[in-house]
Amino acid sequence: MRVNRALLFAALSILSLPARTHQDTILTVRDDGSMPELPLQYSSARLKINLSAAPRNNYPLTLQFGGKEYRLPRCAFSPIKTKALSMVRVSGSWYHQARLSGLPHYILVHFSDPVQPKDVAPSLGVDYLFNLESPNLMKIEKLERYGPRSISYQELSIDVLCGRAKAKK
Repeated sequence: MRVNRALLFAALSILSLPARTHQDTILTVRDDGSMPELPLQYSSARLKINLSAAPRNNYPLTLQFGGKEYRLPRCAFSPIKTKALSMVRVSGSWYHQARLSGLPHYILVHFSDPVQPKDVAPSLGVDYLFNLESPNLMKIEKLERYGPRSISYQELSIDVLCGRAKAKK
């Protein structure tokens, strides 16, 4: 019986290793859109963010990788309250086993709300989760205050935000 428990514990420890070792890496976005912290296989990725409200700026976020480009339309930015690039945080993860976890390697772009409660973490705002391998938008999530000292995650649909307008690939 003790041997079976020991084997079960060892098997569970090995299987849960990808989940325990997974962590996001903070990314620096240079003026040319490059992110020097990315590993060699993703080093050609470029992220461009333009918060300008100019009418010609129909696609304020562009992610390029491997000859493909994903352009997020302005309508998908409607929940964002961020006014400065200093309030945008970019992170990513590529250390986890994508096939085992079901989560592909990704880049997360977080737009913080200008006013942050001191008693709530993480930062309130809007998250855009992109598949680093495709590059495609996987999810939009709004982090809002939900009662004292707690937040809620609300998944947003690009179809609802934009009506019929969709992101261009």
